[in-house]
Amino acid sequence: MKIYPVMISNVLLPFHITNPPLAILPIEKHQGTWRSIPATSLVSMSSGFQRWVNRASAKYGQGSNITTLWSWLDTRSKLSNQSFPQRGYIVCSGTGGEYVCAHYLSDDEVDFSRLIIDQTVNFYHILGQDTFIHYHIE
Repeated sequence: MKIYPVMISNVLLPFHITNPPLAILPIEKHQGTWRSIPATSLVSMSSGFQRWVNRASAKYGQGSNITTLWSWLDTRSKLSNQSFPQRGYIVCSGTGGEYVCAHYLSDDEVDFSRLIIDQTVNFYHILGQDTFIHYHIE
């Protein structure tokens, strides 16, 4: 169980990104790809966390186990497909369109290996800031 920064559309403002909120999630990175924590690792976690996983799985999954919760968290493979280099910038824009805006996160602002990007945010990895400025102006 770890705490992760989560990029959600509510923190994306025109030309600015506020601090992403933190979330405790039953996921981990394995060989650079997000996945559910193994069910066997729940045994070593607190009984309170085990109850939370069971309740969340029953509410959002289709049963009360870690696999069904992962299926819900990984809607449209949005988490399992998140894999980007640890250097550079991640350009983010909201998917909803209520506020048309985009901005970027740099590798010195957030640890890309722990960043989770919600399905309400479109993202693209670039190596240099000049690339973002070029796309943003056009």
